[in-house]
Amino acid sequence: MHPLHLKRFYNEPVWEEFHTKTKEAVEREGAVYLDASHWVPDELLFDDHLHLSKAGRIKFSHLLGEYLRQ
Repeated sequence: MHPLHLKRFYNEPVWEEFHTKTKEAVEREGAVYLDASHWVPDELLFDDHLHLSKAGRIKFSHLLGEYLRQ
């Protein structure tokens, strides 16, 4: 997630509560909840506040691959 978007919206207490409840619901069903919202902290790797640039997509895909390999 774009750093500005994280700061403005997702670092608020209400979103932490939402995150916790969502994670609990996912795990209750036996799935793994992956929070990758902080994986790309460099705003230069975004085309806008919602979409990663090509370089950002490559970085994110690499990190996801590493996570899945573990």
